Amino acid sequence: MMFNSTKCCAYSEITGLSSHTTPKDAMITFCRANLNQAESRVMYHTAPSTQNRLYSFYLFSAAIATPTRKDTYLSNIGDDYGSKFAKFILENKLGEIVESPLRPNMAFHEDHSNKIWIWATDQGMIEKWWEAEKKSNAILKAEQEKALSQLKTKPIPCPLASINKPQVDGYQLRDVNEDSY
Repeated sequence: MMFNSTKCCAYSEITGLSSHTTPKDAMITFCRANLNQAESRVMYHTAPSTQNRLYSFYLFSAAIATPTRKDTYLSNIGDDYGSKFAKFILENKLGEIVESPLRPNMAFHEDHSNKIWIWATDQGMIEKWWEAEKKSNAILKAEQEKALSQLKTKPIPCPLASINKPQVDGYQLRDVNEDSY
């Protein structure tokens, strides 16, 4: 799963949804990447960030089989991954979903039809679901403990000042009033 930024700050596109074996697996990846700043920095090698808020909307799509379509791609992954993810979101009360009608992909694959879903996220419910999942899932619990143990803040000598400054993941934290590079 990846997230494509758009020129709008209100939404992002979820891509690669078909690579997940279950909707729950997809949601775990979504939460890892978007809600776990500490774990994400270690697992996805991202820089420290105070961003822990979700976009208002996420867009995701899926290729859908049609009666005339014989496609090995869909026979390998199934064609209901988009609707299963949407159903998972609704069943777990993680937001609202709007579903498009089925349309052929005339621009690139005339034999493919697609649907698009727009997910209006509920940040609070997603955070509650994620916290419960981390507590009940032994693999996630171990990952979290490992990531957090690697994020111990420790002072490092700073040659430009008479005080030591904390460092996280090799990034030296600076005071807001310090000059930039």
